[in-house]
Amino acid sequence: MCVMVKTHNIRDMVKEMEQAKMRLKASMPRDVTLPISSTSSVAGGSASGPEGGGVNTMDQAFNKEEKDELDCINVRMFYTGGLSFNLTRNSWYTKVFKFSANNPIADYKPPSYNSLRTSLAT
Repeated sequence: MCVMVKTHNIRDMVKEMEQAKMRLKASMPRDVTLPISSTSSVAGGSASGPEGGGVNTMDQAFNKEEKDELDCINVRMFYTGGLSFNLTRNSWYTKVFKFSANNPIADYKPPSYNSLRTSLAT
C-alpha cells in the first residue's frame, strides 16, 4: 500500500466501491413476476370428441395453452428488456412472429447483440 494514501482516503475509496457495486447490482436485469396463464384448469378436462377420441377441448384444439405461454414470454421480454410498447406497432414486429410460426427452423438462435449492431445492420 502507498504510504501517501491516508486512512480516511482508503475509507472513502472503499465506500465508493461499495456504492458502485450496489449501482451495478441495481442495473442488472431482474425477473418480473407476472400472472400465470389460467389454462391449467382446462388441461385436465375429460371431455372426449364425438367418437370418444381425439382432442379433448376447444382450447386444446386451437393451442390456447401454447398461445398463452407465448404471450407470457413476450410480455416478460418487454418488461425485463425495458422495451417500448410502441414496438408492437412496428410492422416488422408482427412479421417476425408470423415468419417464425410459419417456418420453424431447427436449432435457430436469434441474432446476438453484436451481430445486430454490426454485421446485420444495413
